[in-house]
Amino acid sequence: MANDERIRRVLLWLTTITDVDKVRQACVDGMNVTAEEADALIAEARRRFAAAADFSREEEIGRTIEQLNRLYANAVAGKDNRLALTIVDKLAKLRGLYGEAEDDGAGGDGGEAAEELALVRTYLEPLGLGDKDTTTAELARMAAAKVVL
Repeated sequence: MANDERIRRVLLWLTTITDVDKVRQACVDGMNVTAEEADALIAEARRRFAAAADFSREEEIGRTIEQLNRLYANAVAGKDNRLALTIVDKLAKLRGLYGEAEDDGAGGDGGEAAEELALVRTYLEPLGLGDKDTTTAELARMAAAKVVL
């Protein structure tokens, strides 16, 4: 059995068996390897898990925003306003337009999110849906509800 095939088996076992000693024994019994070889296979499988889990947060957020934008375009094209509203809500949450960004005005990262929130507010205020004390999140919700209803 090739080493890559062994590692794939160990990866599968590690996702289903929580006890590493049992995985080691499964390697010894099922693949005819020594305990030391089993430990090396387990270590390599864990390294692969760690490599797969390592990602760029900014890159993943960007990818998710692009996917949501495509879904939004499809929802609007299909006149599915409820789905479009749900996607707008998801985008707003992903961009940090709710919660702490409004509480402290700093936007979490201190700059870009606060600027984007202020820009969103400049688009929503002229609609006359609330007063100066109405949160941006509530203005966005009311504007979206007006589009849907």
